[in-house]
Amino acid sequence: MAQIFAHLDGCDDARESLPPDYWDLLRDSHHERIEEGHWHSAGQGDVYADAMINLQDELVQWTIDLYYNQTQGGANLQLRPTNDDGDDLPIFLHYDEKLLSRWRMLFYAMAGSGHWKSFEVKSIEMPQILLHEFAQAMKQSENYFSADAAYSVSFDNNRFDQESALYLSKVVDQCIYMSSFAVTNNAIDSLSTAAQLSTSIAKHNHLEQIDLSDSGLGESARVLSAVLSSCANLEQLCLNNVNMQARDIRSRGITIISDFVASNPLLQKLELDLNQLGDDAALLLAKALGTNAKLLDLSLADNNFSEV
Repeated sequence: MAQIFAHLDGCDDARESLPPDYWDLLRDSHHERIEEGHWHSAGQGDVYADAMINLQDELVQWTIDLYYNQTQGGANLQLRPTNDDGDDLPIFLHYDEKLLSRWRMLFYAMAGSGHWKSFEVKSIEMPQILLHEFAQAMKQSENYFSADAAYSVSFDNNRFDQESALYLSKVVDQCIYMSSFAVTNNAIDSLSTAAQLSTSIAKHNHLEQIDLSDSGLGESARVLSAVLSSCANLEQLCLNNVNMQARDIRSRGITIISDFVASNPLLQKLELDLNQLGDDAALLLAKALGTNAKLLDLSLADNNFSEV
């Protein structure tokens, strides 16, 4: 590990493309590879330990690839539990502070490189400190990305606590060139959290795709949908299994979504699967489609519509 960083330190060509404090982070990270015994001490077993070792290697390798601009054409950064063969594992990886410096270096490499298109973190715990580091790094990316840059950010099954869920809004605020944002299989069940995230989404200038499926939005879905009209570039919206039940229809959640559809926005794809929607919702959406000429894909699977 130390040899890798020493080699990076001597690369003058890459120096100019990275934020100034990235070099401080590199110099502070001249440590050896975290040994396997540390992961075994967590008491999660061999499969878990191997997956954490692979995660460590992935963080370092992506940092190096971005650093040397070896990802031309747009890299898709995927971080998830895998085995040595790269196969996905059905396990969850917990946050370990020993990896913080690796995460931080990757985030700053992303900020200083325009050679990536998507960033996905799946089944890995993302506490507030990691989201903070990511947001801080992306704040500096404005100076290194071109105005026509577009990238996607996706968080899936990350077990956000209340503090980290609130910090998602800061991620949206700082990822100014983000065109696609997904937070799936995560609990965003607080009205205040949903409202804050909605505000950030609404004022974002480049978002074209939003996926908040399986996030337990419940009644707060109406807060999120209320600001959709502010997303002038929105083309895809996925709200599958957000528990938009009858009480939410009465609280105008589906009504606001229907009004949004009726306004004939740029939206081309809308997914509302598994929301226990009934005939009242179907009638509202059917009426909205009468004045919509742009929606191409409407998914309403596994709801409670009668044959009539």
